[in-house]
Amino acid sequence: SVRFDLPDARWKVATQLQLQADGSYVAPDLQYLMDSPVELSAFSLRSWKVADQQSEATIHLTLHHQGTEQQFDTFTEKAKAVVAEQQKIFGEYPKFDYGQYVFIADYLPYVDGDGMEHRNSTILTDERSLKAANYAQIETLSHEFFHAWNVERLRPADLEPFDFQRANMSRNLWFAEGVTNYYGKLTLSRTGHFDLPAYLDKAVTALNKVMQSPGRQFFPATGMSEMAPFVDAAVSVDPTNYANSYISYYTYGEVLGLALDLTLRTEFEGLSLDLLMRKLWLEYGKTGRFYTEQDLEQALAALTADPDFAKNFFSRYINGQQLPDFKALFAAMGLTLAPAKPTQAFLTSATLLEQNKQLKVDSNTLIGTPLYQAGVDQGDLLLKLGSYKISSKAQWDKALARYKVGDSAELSFSSRGKTYTTAVTFTADPALALTENKEAGAAQLAKRALWLKAQP
Repeated sequence: SVRFDLPDARWKVATQLQLQADGSYVAPDLQYLMDSPVELSAFSLRSWKVADQQSEATIHLTLHHQGTEQQFDTFTEKAKAVVAEQQKIFGEYPKFDYGQYVFIADYLPYVDGDGMEHRNSTILTDERSLKAANYAQIETLSHEFFHAWNVERLRPADLEPFDFQRANMSRNLWFAEGVTNYYGKLTLSRTGHFDLPAYLDKAVTALNKVMQSPGRQFFPATGMSEMAPFVDAAVSVDPTNYANSYISYYTYGEVLGLALDLTLRTEFEGLSLDLLMRKLWLEYGKTGRFYTEQDLEQALAALTADPDFAKNFFSRYINGQQLPDFKALFAAMGLTLAPAKPTQAFLTSATLLEQNKQLKVDSNTLIGTPLYQAGVDQGDLLLKLGSYKISSKAQWDKALARYKVGDSAELSFSSRGKTYTTAVTFTADPALALTENKEAGAAQLAKRALWLKAQP
């Protein structure tokens, strides 16, 4: 057991550990103890009851912040909506140990932003206040609560038993984290926190990252999952070329979750990813069985009664590096996927930083883009584009605006102390935009509502 000696009468204890009559806290074993974050502070607290056909539990939301109680009340209502909406996906709540789940939130200027799931609690941190962020912290809360089902109980077999003395590699993080990322945002559309344009912007942002990343030519989603021990670092300061070789399994899996959900909704009457998640929960998460990659494919085959569909989807998109026809999938939902700036001349999506009256390329240039083909990379200085001298981002944008797609110009840049001049040809900006089709028919609108609106 553990006992906390609080230095201030205003301080309280926030934890998933079980409180005993004598004021101590206990865990069933060492692993549970080590998986149980604890906050000791003068936090504010909101609690509410939830129930389903099998059990009831108390949800605690603790918040250490510098905002008002009214702001906390607003955030609490958003959290309540998330909790209730996600229960509809699985049909029931997990059986929380000791009948409680604890959100431990710290939104303070001296913390780093993060979120981490635990079996019956989560840690949520952000340096912004609720007001300054316009309650954007609810997105991390939504992601982490979904983990109460997916990851904490619905677990990939290749992470079990977890070895605390070595790196644990899994091929299924695209599903464990990526599909959770998909539902974290989808939930907020269904609760009304995101209006349609806001949700579509979230979806196309992820889609652009995956579609434009050269990394997809090197590894599929399962391979990106296996990269986790190499790319996940508490503090990463080493220069890498991950921008060209790696796509986060959070983002890749989010896009694959979107792809599978829309494909099920368009090709199979009455089916959706919601139903697959519920099936997996009942067969694996609720029963404590760990799933394999093959189990996911077999569950999809059983849900659709179409083993060939499941095999094809996994072969092409999960273990392969293809992406489905998102334009057609979105069109079925009354949405339009199209180039965001089809006539705008484009050279790079790399970050450009003004430094000492010079314009520095501050991130990797991407394979296939004109700047990459010109030999420019991170750390180089852009000096001149055509007849325009460059020393600021504004000058770069002004020079770029003088050219059209298909034009060519001379580019001068400095790399490792040497100056180079080469020809570049402007391409179209590859970024996509996702917008509402105002002429969508009733059937398309009905499909969209079943996807994005609150579930019954």
